[in-house]
Amino acid sequence: MQQISFYAVETISGKFITAYDDLSVTQRWAVDGSHYMTAPIVRGQAYTTMTYAGLTPQIQSVNTITSINGSAPTTVSGTKFKIVYSDGHTLAALCH
Repeated sequence: MQQISFYAVETISGKFITAYDDLSVTQRWAVDGSHYMTAPIVRGQAYTTMTYAGLTPQIQSVNTITSINGSAPTTVSGTKFKIVYSDGHTLAALCH
């Protein structure tokens, strides 16, 4: 997959580094103190995690989403998602 971006539907008003060490940094994008998204960014990481608190997740890609959980892409709700892209890549999204 060439590029995938994580957003929130809500407007982010600031971004902050909440932790760091020699090989990683944890970044937070916030609306306010209780509405934010956080990602650990680690050198050489194979997987990406974005944690949302009080925000509505939004995922975008340069590739077209062809299906979500085997159905045509649309606005969805739930806790487990299998997202298939036009280039054949699959993204598993778990929400809890």
